[in-house]
Amino acid sequence: MEYYNIGDVQTIKVEATNLHSFVCYGSIVQTIRVEAAKLHSFVCGVTGLRNVNLIGCAGIRNLSFSTACLAGQWFEDLIPKLPLLESLKLDCCYGVKDIKIRNQQIKYLDLNCRVD
Repeated sequence: MEYYNIGDVQTIKVEATNLHSFVCYGSIVQTIRVEAAKLHSFVCGVTGLRNVNLIGCAGIRNLSFSTACLAGQWFEDLIPKLPLLESLKLDCCYGVKDIKIRNQQIKYLDLNCRVD
């Protein structure tokens, strides 16, 4: 498992052939870009995160965000691109006002979003 504990980094870019799990906590990060075909788990607790690009990460089974500032439309666009997604957790995600989740594989759904 790769574990990143970051501080004052604005952009994180990860390209990894064999990366299975990505866990990232910190503050001030605005953009995360991950390109990892074998990624199964993406867990992100980055305060104020505004842009996430998961390139070629269709194998994600576990997706978790806390304290991010991502729009509901972003999630609606992403979820259909993750056909194996089983677990989705959104905790204290600001900016999610409306969200439609359509995925036959989801077995665990935990939503705790704020609109302020």
